[in-house]
Amino acid sequence: MVTPSTLYEALGLPTLDDVESDLARMREHFLEATTRLQKVDRWIEELGDRTGLPSYHDLFAGMEWLQDQLEGSDPKDDDPAEPTSDDEENQGGEDDEDDEGDGDDGLPWWAWMLGAAAAGYFIYKKLDHKVEITEDIGMDIPGFEIDGIPWTVERTRMPGPQMAARIADPMLHGGIAVPGPGSANVRISGRGALTVEHVVGACPMPHVSGLPHMPQSGPAAWKTTNGSVYVNGAPLLRAGDWVIEHLGGNNPIIAGAPLVLAGPPAAACIVQEVTFRRLSDFVPGLERVGSLGGKFTVKATVSWSLRDMLGGVAAAGMAYAGGPVGMWGARTMLGLIDGPTLKIEFDAEVTGFADFEFPIDIDRDGTIDGILEVRQRAKVTAESEHSAVLDPKRPGRAKSSKEGELDVETDFERPEVKYIPLDHSGDRGSKDDKS
Repeated sequence: MVTPSTLYEALGLPTLDDVESDLARMREHFLEATTRLQKVDRWIEELGDRTGLPSYHDLFAGMEWLQDQLEGSDPKDDDPAEPTSDDEENQGGEDDEDDEGDGDDGLPWWAWMLGAAAAGYFIYKKLDHKVEITEDIGMDIPGFEIDGIPWTVERTRMPGPQMAARIADPMLHGGIAVPGPGSANVRISGRGALTVEHVVGACPMPHVSGLPHMPQSGPAAWKTTNGSVYVNGAPLLRAGDWVIEHLGGNNPIIAGAPLVLAGPPAAACIVQEVTFRRLSDFVPGLERVGSLGGKFTVKATVSWSLRDMLGGVAAAGMAYAGGPVGMWGARTMLGLIDGPTLKIEFDAEVTGFADFEFPIDIDRDGTIDGILEVRQRAKVTAESEHSAVLDPKRPGRAKSSKEGELDVETDFERPEVKYIPLDHSGDRGSKDDKS
């Protein structure tokens, strides 16, 4: 008679004892693996908090059936060849229910499907978590005050005696004509003579715009009427001769050797003079304008989703693998994801002011009795926001962008008014004055 054991051995199949020992070993290995996960669960929880990725606790929390499965009866305690009374009672109809889809753990197939769908949706929502890095840069805006405007006036300058020019003779705009060396063998009143061949000196006067005066260079830089007196083969310069400067106009030599006159008189030329005009010349009563300062802030934010980050990692892996399939997969993945979103916010707040002064004749006797000072302040706020989603396929370029408009608001404060009495001499702050 062939026993079941010898039949299994003859067919090469595992015996019941082998199956039970394999199941016991699988449970032991699974328990060991989950125990290791539980030991590092705290670190995984912290990692999940920082990255938004699902942790061990997120995946397995609430799954009591898993713990029950792990803590099931030890197969060594029960003999599978001798069914218990509970096993005898569960024979028959319950076997039919198992055939309808229940597993050994008592869960139907649709419960497994719902659990898998819930876990997938949970992971999907976690991967949609936004990660942001924000940096603020603040800068103070200094204040300033203006009580007048530099004003350029052009006039005709008539030349004086044609005194011979030498090294270090002064120019109209300040500075000197030529620092040196001048003529090496012709000296006039102890200094080297200057000719049209010598290099023009720098001009220290700036233009009203703040840009420097730039003299012309080369043989045609100097303008002179002298065609008869030469030094070292070149026309001698005299007081009244000039050089043309960009932005500055004509800049003539204004002095030379007083005892040496050379050639014909210099020609008259148009020169520019800078004068100072008060603000009241343009707006009656306006004495000064300026700013009390303010604040300028730039807020930059870089954000992206973990889903796009993992998509980028997957695309990089496929590109690294190479081959037509890998490159196609990398391009497809890069077309499905978005790059980081850049957002920049600008905010500025500045307070400006304008001071006015008006003479007051209180008793109308023709004498100014005091000055009415009025300060008007205005707070100006401006803000703008710009954002762009970068394109993973084209680094440095935007996949989509949103340009915000500059929003400017002006808030005028209540004017500050102060009356300052004057005495009969016109001085302010006299103790005998009426307030």
